[in-house]
Amino acid sequence: MIKAHPYEVPAYDIIKLENTTNEQGVGVVGYTKMQTIKDFSQYVKEKMNHRQLRVVGDLNKKISSVAIVTGAGSDYIKAASKKADILITGDLKYHEAHLASQLKIAVIDAGHYETEHIYMPRLKEILDEQFEEKSYDVNVMVTETNNNPFQLI
Repeated sequence: MIKAHPYEVPAYDIIKLENTTNEQGVGVVGYTKMQTIKDFSQYVKEKMNHRQLRVVGDLNKKISSVAIVTGAGSDYIKAASKKADILITGDLKYHEAHLASQLKIAVIDAGHYETEHIYMPRLKEILDEQFEEKSYDVNVMVTETNNNPFQLI
């Protein structure tokens, strides 16, 4: 850094990363009672207070394992197909929907914004706990101005 900027005195901090493992992913896998994709999709629709969902898969197929990747998580269809019967995510594209069909994993496209904003209060709690445990003076806030640019009509 000093070689790149010999004409000025840079301000910098060195912070040790406290990661203990790299085995964490961007999503989670869990289990639900055995039910049809249609029934499970209806449950998700009600819990997320949606008027409609886009769903890929045979609505009568029974599922029990669920993967969730918030936001634009359809890049993880292949990984999810190895561990789950259905993936809940957002921003599902046409060709990714066909890939899911080929891999025999159902997908619920619950929306990018919708799958992220619902989790923000919990993420704030987790971060607050971690920062307090480490005695870090960090104020985590959930945005009140970020909103969904799409409207359903």
